[in-house]
Amino acid sequence: MVFQKMDRSSVFVVLAIVLAVHTMMAHSLDEALKKECLKISKRTLKVMLKSFNACNDKLKLHHVSGEEYQKKVGCVVKCVMQTMNLLDDKEMITSDTLKASVEANIPAEFVPPAHEILMKCVNEQKLDPKDENCKSYLDMGTCMQGAVAEACGELPMM
Repeated sequence: MVFQKMDRSSVFVVLAIVLAVHTMMAHSLDEALKKECLKISKRTLKVMLKSFNACNDKLKLHHVSGEEYQKKVGCVVKCVMQTMNLLDDKEMITSDTLKASVEANIPAEFVPPAHEILMKCVNEQKLDPKDENCKSYLDMGTCMQGAVAEACGELPMM
């Protein structure tokens, strides 16, 4: 065996090199995954922004005051969630609706981690379909946005 012919310091040098190469490869893989995560997030964000504008039109919120808009922005988020097929017929997000929406919007290899990350928000946040200002939907959207930022290492920007 090669290690038997090496002195102790040589073995440590080889191990250090192997560890360094492994760390660099893992880091570059992490960077590649991070880039792909951001790319997918940006693409999804574009789709969501189109839905956001359409929902503003649908809810007639383009010409209300800033204060009134802030009260109702959760309803825009709820509308976007409906457009993205995240909500069931009771206006709730379930594991099934989340998985179907994720599957429809991102590559298959990212579906399981995305579903897991976003389900944390579904489990932590409670939606209230009866709230006329839809605040819980805004909270859910904020949680999901934060989860994506955490998963990708940063918040995707256009």
